[in-house]
Amino acid sequence: MNSTRIAAAVCILTFAGTSLAGARYGQNVHVDTALRYAFGAIGAARNSSDYNQALKCGISATPTTMSGYCIATNAQGEAYSCSTNSPNLVEAIKHVGESSYVRFHGDEYGNCIEIVVENASYNEPKR
Repeated sequence: MNSTRIAAAVCILTFAGTSLAGARYGQNVHVDTALRYAFGAIGAARNSSDYNQALKCGISATPTTMSGYCIATNAQGEAYSCSTNSPNLVEAIKHVGESSYVRFHGDEYGNCIEIVVENASYNEPKR
């Protein structure tokens, strides 16, 4: 009985100061102008050691229309962007936050045809 209590106390003291952390994933900005897509994490772009990486999505609205766009620049300074008037894609852009992973793909005219926004605990937050 005493040895059980001692073992429990040792376990509690051993793990009391241990801080467990979850998964972390920092995705730098990737741009492919030939295939017309870009992706990356907002926080990783902001926290990068180079001065080129950037990832931005935004919305512009008037009383009768709404449009959206995404722009990415990688560490080498290569950029890709697309824009959209699609209500579904504009809705996706509304969910971009400072810890989001974003992937977007456009057509040959610069129209966005896909926007993926992922908000997850493992995305690197902006510092």
